[in-house]
Amino acid sequence: MGKRYTIYDIARISGYSPKTVARVINGEDNVALSTREKIRKVIADIDYEPNAFAKNLKSKKDRTVLASISSPGNAPLEWIQMMIEQISLLCQQRGITLFVEYCYDPGESIANSILSKNISYIDGVIIFYERKADPRIRLLKDKGIPFVVFERAYDDTVDYVGNANYGILYNVFSALCRKGLESTVLFLRKPTLVNIDRVNGVLDAFSDSGLDKSKAEAVYGIAGANEAYEYTTAHLEEIAKKDLIFISGDVRSLGVYRALSEHGIKIGEDISIIGFDDIPASQYLLPSLSTIRPDYPRLAESLIETLFPSSDAVVEKLIMPIFIPRDSLSPAFR
Repeated sequence: MGKRYTIYDIARISGYSPKTVARVINGEDNVALSTREKIRKVIADIDYEPNAFAKNLKSKKDRTVLASISSPGNAPLEWIQMMIEQISLLCQQRGITLFVEYCYDPGESIANSILSKNISYIDGVIIFYERKADPRIRLLKDKGIPFVVFERAYDDTVDYVGNANYGILYNVFSALCRKGLESTVLFLRKPTLVNIDRVNGVLDAFSDSGLDKSKAEAVYGIAGANEAYEYTTAHLEEIAKKDLIFISGDVRSLGVYRALSEHGIKIGEDISIIGFDDIPASQYLLPSLSTIRPDYPRLAESLIETLFPSSDAVVEKLIMPIFIPRDSLSPAFR
């Protein structure tokens, strides 16, 4: 088999941009006749066959957005599904076609992704779970495709939209400190920018309240409910001495609930728990889980507005979530 050419090969050979090549392939009228003929000659010479999916995709007149998700696990997290739902609803309202792609290791899977193979047919990209030196961002910069990172970006030169993670944790824990909170442990997956902001919000709340910051302990490596269960069980004696457990992700709270219940520790009485995400199941736990809810609709609007700004829109980079106190807080902290 011979080489499988892409529109970037055609652009390089013909000397025109990938966008111009894409217009010729799709039969659009806004290309000069001489340009069209030169590109068609290159196409004929290399015996290029356009990707059927991409051709059908761009035959539509609306804009197209790709949500590229480098998922940290083998299954989509529920908060991502909630976020994608809000983005999808907004895209429907604005006549935007939305595609969602999971790439569990963008360094290895990007070559076979929509992002790589059909990038010229994508008008904008939302990057979830950005990594340092993320190959998706390198590709998008090289091709000149608009993109936005969800949550604070490692690369200071790119646009991002996310939760005000520092601000909400600072506000919530400052209020709890005023009500008598003296110690806490924070369960987190990795020291990402998001989690570092959350930890710093808690530490500064303790410090500004005149409390010992060492009484706010961050524990990393809590990837899911199973890890939360195992860690809580293994460190039960020291955890039981804390006033409150903050869990960065509601799903992980399931493991903590079980571990504490098995050892007769009453949530909402002996110890308090706060999660993050407000997944639907949170309110049905016993006791119901206090949590921090991202403003999913505002996040979705700012993400889309960053990609396709309108003249009267105000784009927010950091959007304040909402604290939802429930029965997992002890009466003193409610």
